[in-house]
Amino acid sequence: MKTFFISPKSFLEPHGGGVQWCTGEFLASIKGARFNPEVLSYQTPREPWIRLFRKILPIPFYGMISRSFKKHISDLVKNKKPKYIFLNNSESASLAPFLRNKGFQGKIIYLSHGVEITDVLNNLRLAPSCIPSKHQRPVWLGNLLKWELRIRDALDGVICVAETDLVFEDWLGAKKHLFLPRQILINEYKWNPKRHRVGVVATLNHGPNLHGLQVLGNQLKNYSKIDVRLVGGPERDGRQLASQYKGITYLGPISNHELKKEAQSWCAFINPIFCYARGVSTKV
Repeated sequence: MKTFFISPKSFLEPHGGGVQWCTGEFLASIKGARFNPEVLSYQTPREPWIRLFRKILPIPFYGMISRSFKKHISDLVKNKKPKYIFLNNSESASLAPFLRNKGFQGKIIYLSHGVEITDVLNNLRLAPSCIPSKHQRPVWLGNLLKWELRIRDALDGVICVAETDLVFEDWLGAKKHLFLPRQILINEYKWNPKRHRVGVVATLNHGPNLHGLQVLGNQLKNYSKIDVRLVGGPERDGRQLASQYKGITYLGPISNHELKKEAQSWCAFINPIFCYARGVSTKV
């Protein structure tokens, strides 16, 4: 069966954070299910007038996918007639109504990294500094929710990385949904833990991550011997956390090789998340 896999180009990079890992896992699962997808990627338009429009009059998903790429997809669908189209993450999922308007009759499956609006709400509640002020406006929130509903109306199904997301998809009206557990690949290494040393790997300008680390940092004053080794970026946020909380040692955004060596010394790996956050790295 002819199959398309559509994704932002940056999500397909071999190295990166949770977004890249999740994309790789989805692609591996689709291939493992004996599909042979044609991977179609795009880059977010950077023309000044589009960036200016998004800043002055922000509309969810507007200008994230170029007109030329939409025409390219429309032509491919017409000529190759795929049976399935997999849309990776919410940005790509915004293509679903466009594809239906172009008359596509095949199956459109959304590969969800989490519901977009959940993290907007989490950020508003827990760490509003992590999102632009334009995304805190009522009109943005209302339009985003309407887009979430419109997208589900054009989909045939949603694949989720957490059971919690199935509830959100029911709420948004998804016709069908499936929970696909994370893939855990065993990569053993020599473990030589140091007493009281634990590790965290996180994107530090992600609201739920930042909030979790702040909650953890406030508790460290009661456990003076614990050393939390923090890996991730941006560096500005990491250095601020280390200066604010005595028990946090910031290591920066280090390489996979450096991380493997560092993690050998950890007694435990912790993932301080205290809300239903979006993103595959929050589902550890």
